[in-house]
Amino acid sequence: MTQLDASKVGVSLRGRRVVNNVSLRSRAGELTAIIGPNGAGKTSLVRALAGLQQIDTGKVTFDGIDLIAIPRRKLARRLAFVPQNTLLPFAFTVREVVATGRNPHLGRFQREGATDRDKIEEALELTDTVSLVNRPITELSGGERQRVMIARSLATDAAAILLDEPTASLDPAHAIGVLEICQSLSAAGRIVILTTQDVAIVMRYADRVVLMKSGSIAGAGSCDDVLTDSALQRVFGVRAVHAHAASGEQTVLFQRR
Repeated sequence: MTQLDASKVGVSLRGRRVVNNVSLRSRAGELTAIIGPNGAGKTSLVRALAGLQQIDTGKVTFDGIDLIAIPRRKLARRLAFVPQNTLLPFAFTVREVVATGRNPHLGRFQREGATDRDKIEEALELTDTVSLVNRPITELSGGERQRVMIARSLATDAAAILLDEPTASLDPAHAIGVLEICQSLSAAGRIVILTTQDVAIVMRYADRVVLMKSGSIAGAGSCDDVLTDSALQRVFGVRAVHAHAASGEQTVLFQRR
């Protein structure tokens, strides 16, 4: 079974330790949410899991192989990362941007084939960006641009997709759409890891949750086991109370202490 593992990972930025001795495992078919307040180390951790952040201690492995031993092009075919903010200075069209998700599968000067075009079109459909295909990426809103970057990652057809705050710039309808895509990808057998500060999102969509505070893991496991009122109060510094919506779904209400 495909799995992504971190073992005692430590990360420092500008001389300050931001991730400390973190170990976790994410398997194919699971949607894992890394949650915590600003400064908890979520982004640094997910970048380390993607092989984009140098680590000081420990190691990250993909199917038992250390990420640093996997050739970059091969890793790009198997693992896709979607950052929270992406700046593209050139006015590429949306389709051109999404098509770059197929680059790891193409040889030098090789043109798109039928499979590549199918993956691109499927990614555009899933992210509701078909209507944007001829728009320059530089003219899109932040939310539209985020959906395009998610489409690019889907076009890669990677076995693992890591997303940093994927719904931060999205309106509620598209945020739900992106989370449902993540859920369907994990149900289809991919590893999906996302970071967020939204507890309600985690409770509704995640199979596993990693709760972080000050660079360390404050809890890991199922939502019921980890996202207790006392743990949320300890990590976020506000009173947390579990509640149920009219539909029966569980959510969390925060109140100042």
